Amino acid sequence: MPRASRSGFTLIEVLVALTLGVGVLMGARGLLDGMVGGTARLLQSSTIDEARENSAWSFRQLVSNLALPAGDSAAFVGEMDRASFSSWCATGGGWRERCAVTVRVSGQGSAHVAASVVAMLSDRDSLVIGRAARRATLLYLASAQNGGRWLRAWEPSLIPPQAIGVVIDDDTLVARIGGRR
Repeated sequence: MPRASRSGFTLIEVLVALTLGVGVLMGARGLLDGMVGGTARLLQSSTIDEARENSAWSFRQLVSNLALPAGDSAAFVGEMDRASFSSWCATGGGWRERCAVTVRVSGQGSAHVAASVVAMLSDRDSLVIGRAARRATLLYLASAQNGGRWLRAWEPSLIPPQAIGVVIDDDTLVARIGGRR
């Protein structure tokens, strides 16, 4: 007697199809997880880079807008770990006001804390200029001729240096003072 033709799938065919489907779905999930993780790392990296560039730009603005004093007081004082000067700072209303700026290098020499360079403004606002793994220091440009002459300190004076150099590990941020060309 001939066998009756069957319609449908055997149990083994269904199990093989389910196994293949699960394998494809697991591979797709791994691929998507990798893409999402890569996107998150890229976003985090770009956020850090953007914050670093914004702080460098803000610091350059503070330094370029240095305000000369009205009286006989010193316009600028600088040491390797601290600089003090007045600047014209942007306000929330869009105009500029005179503000006191102190740039400090802190955490120097500690084995557990990296050095950081922070600008403190008179309205108690602060701007992190950078963090160093090994060292940070401030330098002052006395003359740009013949490759430049940088000093480790700037005595209290009505005449500010031509620029401030913020050396963080092996990188240097140079901020020109005023509208000098």
